[in-house]
Amino acid sequence: MRIDKCTVRASPFVGIFSIVTDKIALMPQAMDKKETKGLSDLLGVEVVHLSLAGSSLLGVLGRGIRKRFVFSDLLSDEDMDCLREKGILAERIKGVTALGNLLAVNKNGGLCSRILSQQQIKSISSFLGIEVHPTTIAGTDIVGSSVVATSNGFIVHPLVSSDEMALAIEAFGVVGIPTTANYGDRFVANSVAANSFGVMVGNRTTTHEIIRIDEAFS
Repeated sequence: MRIDKCTVRASPFVGIFSIVTDKIALMPQAMDKKETKGLSDLLGVEVVHLSLAGSSLLGVLGRGIRKRFVFSDLLSDEDMDCLREKGILAERIKGVTALGNLLAVNKNGGLCSRILSQQQIKSISSFLGIEVHPTTIAGTDIVGSSVVATSNGFIVHPLVSSDEMALAIEAFGVVGIPTTANYGDRFVANSVAANSFGVMVGNRTTTHEIIRIDEAFS
């Protein structure tokens, strides 16, 4: 498992700008060829540059598995057409804006905020083909910002409770480790993006944090 310190658009908060799966990495526009090549090599997947809902904050807008993604209903019809043209299957979840902050998934399952309705959870589960469990993480509803999960493992907010941790292990089907990133950021998904092949961490991430992250995803 390769881990690199990175920035996206000169920001260490690489997770808010990107959505990474085992098949594709969605990244904002205005990245140079060298940066794109480096991220493609690190993650072992094609990098696709997008602007969605007029924003570069792709990780705030959605989450995905392989080439299936669920997004905020802020996306326009033109955004959806653009995704389809790139071979990406996408679904807008009605009544949700910052869906990426509320949802964490891997190929085995997912966790979501209790803010989401049963119908919204059903739509997400059906489209992605996984069971999604409503919960809190560290007592907060910002579940998607608090977890990064892959098929190898997951990292989670360091104040996660034992009950929340047990549900996360059950949902994702892999073991996780509580940690911070980017020199103390507890909302790890803001600062980390990962798949089964590689991990992007914000360039402020400490050696101790990298050791914890590597242990979780190896």
